[in-house]
Amino acid sequence: MEEIVGFSAAALPPLVPYRPAATNLPPQEWQACLDAWLVSIEARLRLADQQFSTLSLSDSGSGVPFLISYFRRPDSASANLLLHRCSYLLTKRLLLSIPKSNFLEQSAMLSFVLDANANFHTVSEWRQTLGQSVFVQSPLFNSSLAAWMALTGTALLSQPSSSWIEGVRKMNLQVKTLPSVGFELMKGADYLESLMHAFASSELPAAHTVVVENTYRSLLSLLSPEYTRPNSLMDQLHLLKSETGQSQNSKLHQQKKTLCSALICETSFLRHLAASTALNSTKRGRDTIDNLTEYREQTKHLHPPPARRKPKVKSKGKGKATGVGEIHIHRAASVSQVHELFPHLSAGYIVRLLDYFDDKTESVIAALLEPDSLPPHLVDGTAVADEEISATLSAPNPVPLSTPPLPAQRRRNVFDDDDFDNLQIPTSQVHRGRKAMDISQPSTAEEHNRIDTDNRNNSNSDLPEESLFRAWKATPALFARDSATRISPARQQLKRDLGGALTDEQIEGWAIMLGKDQSRQRRLEKQYSAALFGGGNQTVLAQTKWSAARAAAEDAASEENTAPSTKKSEHARQHGGFRSGRGGGRNTRREGRAKKMARGGFGGPPPDGAGS
Repeated sequence: MEEIVGFSAAALPPLVPYRPAATNLPPQEWQACLDAWLVSIEARLRLADQQFSTLSLSDSGSGVPFLISYFRRPDSASANLLLHRCSYLLTKRLLLSIPKSNFLEQSAMLSFVLDANANFHTVSEWRQTLGQSVFVQSPLFNSSLAAWMALTGTALLSQPSSSWIEGVRKMNLQVKTLPSVGFELMKGADYLESLMHAFASSELPAAHTVVVENTYRSLLSLLSPEYTRPNSLMDQLHLLKSETGQSQNSKLHQQKKTLCSALICETSFLRHLAASTALNSTKRGRDTIDNLTEYREQTKHLHPPPARRKPKVKSKGKGKATGVGEIHIHRAASVSQVHELFPHLSAGYIVRLLDYFDDKTESVIAALLEPDSLPPHLVDGTAVADEEISATLSAPNPVPLSTPPLPAQRRRNVFDDDDFDNLQIPTSQVHRGRKAMDISQPSTAEEHNRIDTDNRNNSNSDLPEESLFRAWKATPALFARDSATRISPARQQLKRDLGGALTDEQIEGWAIMLGKDQSRQRRLEKQYSAALFGGGNQTVLAQTKWSAARAAAEDAASEENTAPSTKKSEHARQHGGFRSGRGGGRNTRREGRAKKMARGGFGGPPPDGAGS
């Protein structure tokens, strides 16, 4: 904004504290309040740098009382976008321009920064603004953080209250914006011990969530690029694990949640540790990650994942009909059914009868036939007249308008306006009937390329297994399941030899399954043994040239293996295996009896000496 010439800080318009729009405040008056706030903020932003630096944050002329009231407005109060932007610009200029001598007191200044960060942490340039502010770069900021840690640590040791829960929640946003704040919080073990005590002693879910988030963000600040302290991080993790060791000595340690179990089960903290190069480069760091991973498997049943919310399904209108609005179609049918028998009754009176008898038409008709059974307030039917229901039921139906005939539509398809449709294709290209297809040749270039690719893939199908077996035979430690082996040059070279077709998990799983299968090891040893020692894997081909000596030897061997021929085998060979198989004897008797009956019935040959 441009500066106003001749305008001094003493002549600034007043900037009263912010108050949300009340329900009894007319829109015109609320708009007038917004305009007054905007004019007052703009007047301060137009001051020259020398005049603006003379403002004191403790005075109302600086606008700090207004900003504090604006920062602490209720969550339900909606903020005006233009007022929110002007408040950000005023806060930014105050933090960058006001000297140390004009600061608030130590605790009030830190509270002002925390409130401002809670409102503007989503602004893209806020992190840079807060890092360059005079207060954050001064030693007063670290001393105020130490004082806040002492007061909050004392509050954490007591019962949870809304005051320290809200304060820790604001500090979580501050650590997210500035990792240096988390680095200051993790100096020493007092603050972390207070968080562990607050998590163990509190039963409020809100307190648990705030404590876990504060621990998560504070510990991750020790892995930030500008504040990497792996030794300090492992010391703090050892302190967290000490609580789990004390709980494991008890009999009910499996049923007790700890801050360490919540940290590794409910957040992505363990994944950040596994991706840290500073931790994986030392044996202590790798052992710490392995211990936390094992502890997570033991306690993950204590922290089930949150249930997914089902989206609200719009009602299909199948619920119980209500009497609000237009009359229901089923109620209208019941009213018309009663009205046919009692035409002198009004529709409103019949509706009241149906309400009294739970929409039972038979009960209503029976009660009207016996008026003495009606309740006193429903005896007089002429005194009740519901004009709205009567008008709804007796409303005439509109006369249906004649629908004009639809225009005749011409059927179209994808072959319209092509060469066949326009009769422009030559007759030499027209083929009637089925065309002979040569399935041995690919029809298109794409199919030809696909066939070549398939053949090439089939020919190299054993290459990954052969490479894996050679590497496993030469160096079994290459298939270890740890991060150091995965990033080793030998493992990376193996993955490049495999063409990137297998991941680390697949390679390690292949080695585990091979170690459990001795028969597969022998088969692969036999298959690739010649290749391992420099030979080839080509199968020995038998000689196909005919020779008399080899033919005579084969005939002699076949005669030796052939069983001696008997009369029964000759008979079975002639009759195609007769009497062989299941039920052979039973079939023989049946066939023999059939032959005998055939000879007796159709005059078989007479016996010897008969008829002489």
